[in-house]
Amino acid sequence: MEAKIVGSFRINTAGNRTTEEVVAAGNYDWTNDRVNGENFPMRPMPEGPRKIVYLEFEVNPYLEEKVLVEAQRQGLERPLYEDVLFFGEQYPEEQRKGPIAFLHEPWHGWRVGLGRDKAGRGLGLNYFGGIYRRRCRFAFILP
Repeated sequence: MEAKIVGSFRINTAGNRTTEEVVAAGNYDWTNDRVNGENFPMRPMPEGPRKIVYLEFEVNPYLEEKVLVEAQRQGLERPLYEDVLFFGEQYPEEQRKGPIAFLHEPWHGWRVGLGRDKAGRGLGLNYFGGIYRRRCRFAFILP
């Protein structure tokens, strides 16, 4: 399956903010109230900025297992849910350009996700194990 790395974003993960503070700083039009410090507590992050890249496919990848295998083949690391929160805060316009999937380890079958709809930018939860289309950009960490 052909996929290429596109885009490059540096996110700053420094500081001791809570999940609620990072979500508030994202200035979303709507949020899912389950994205909170009880369910998604901020954990210590690696020192220095983290580099996010998109993996884009030339054909529909459909299953997330295929996406994860291709990311590993290309030497990319799986993101953390904190990466979603920091990315949404620091690059608010990216989610308006189209879907971005952060395939972090799920929480009770759900993942933190950046959304957009007629109500604007949102921070919500996406169900684990969805079907993905070619137009989706998959965010991973470039070590």
